[in-house]
Amino acid sequence: MKNIFYQFNKNGLSVTPAIVPMPENSITLPIRNDSQRIMYLSLLAFFFGAGVVILAKSVSWLINVFTQFFFLEGTGDPAAHHLGGWVILVPLAGGLLAILLTGRNIPLFKTLAMAIGIGTGAPLGVEGVVMHGGGALVATGSRFLRITAAEGHILLVAAIGSGMSWYLGAPVAAIFLALEVLLLEWSFLAILPVVMGAATGGLFHYYLLEGKPFFSMGAGPANNGMAIVAYTVAGLFIGLLSVLIVKLSRRWTRWFDKLSLRSRWWLLLGAALVGVAGYCAPETLGTGAHFGNDLLQAHVTIQLLFILGIIKLLPWLFYTAANKSGTAIMPLLIMGGATGLLLALIIQLIFPAVIINPAMAALIGMGALFAGVSRALLTAVILIVEMTHETAAVLPLVCTCMVSYGISFFLIKTKRKAVEDLALC
Repeated sequence: MKNIFYQFNKNGLSVTPAIVPMPENSITLPIRNDSQRIMYLSLLAFFFGAGVVILAKSVSWLINVFTQFFFLEGTGDPAAHHLGGWVILVPLAGGLLAILLTGRNIPLFKTLAMAIGIGTGAPLGVEGVVMHGGGALVATGSRFLRITAAEGHILLVAAIGSGMSWYLGAPVAAIFLALEVLLLEWSFLAILPVVMGAATGGLFHYYLLEGKPFFSMGAGPANNGMAIVAYTVAGLFIGLLSVLIVKLSRRWTRWFDKLSLRSRWWLLLGAALVGVAGYCAPETLGTGAHFGNDLLQAHVTIQLLFILGIIKLLPWLFYTAANKSGTAIMPLLIMGGATGLLLALIIQLIFPAVIINPAMAALIGMGALFAGVSRALLTAVILIVEMTHETAAVLPLVCTCMVSYGISFFLIKTKRKAVEDLALC
């Protein structure tokens, strides 16, 4: 049957990067919705999922190597560089290499280009590269398999789910992301391979990383009625920010599309802005994932909140619009967490009697921005809980994400094309 969630969630931005479509020779094969075909696709999803895990470990290692090489920083943290004004050239070098690598439209080359981009300071998430790599594996492997375009799409979603499940430790959220915004229809043929892919990534995550949460949340005051109201108000403002992000992203993407028709070198504008922002505020460079624990333990300054919540937004929007890399997940979580904590601080100053948990404020900010931008409401709640193992956050998360999602739903009317669910190009 048709995916009912998809009809409501067309207006969000894709969190997945651009992936090439299935080869044309697979389109002519008929689709068979029987038990043998379901088992066959599920088996393929398992093997592709295992391949994604191997690729993901390689990608993580490569990004660390690139970061240490380009920023001359042994810790792998681009924000700790000592390059001064020369740092502006690092993202430009990465952008130049990316343009050269993606010129021939080879899927795995684009995965490498994205890894180089992050290694040279691009404000993307490693999970975005991993998900793209999974899609690239499917797109490449499908050339040797007798599958239809629809089945190839299912395997793409399964590979994306495996990458998300492995890197973030969120297999259930990966399944719900597919159900909400990636799959065009629901059937056993579509859902079971996706579940298999997510389960494969989750299995390797729990086996190799011992099931540790991606982020650890600090202690704080327990939930109370007024605090939940305050979080919900923060969710309203984050929903408005989500609307602004979606509209700016689409406008700038159209602008870069027009520029790239003249010359692909215009795409270096995104990298140039990343370099300038990195010189002015080094914390904007790279994924920023290491700031997640600082936000959730409220070990941050107001200056850092301003940088992560506001200043990082501009180079991130520019870079993703220029490179069609998808919003990814980690940048939304970090910017949302900083924004949520900043809004909680303002609310606390206006209403000092309200007892707010700053760690919870950062947590609900992460979920609210993800829900508003991606339009994946259930995924947002489940993702944050799986990444932190904080079940006590469910109620404030649901309230905040619903408000942010509602604002985004009613204020964004332009629908993306169906193929943009996986940003196929």
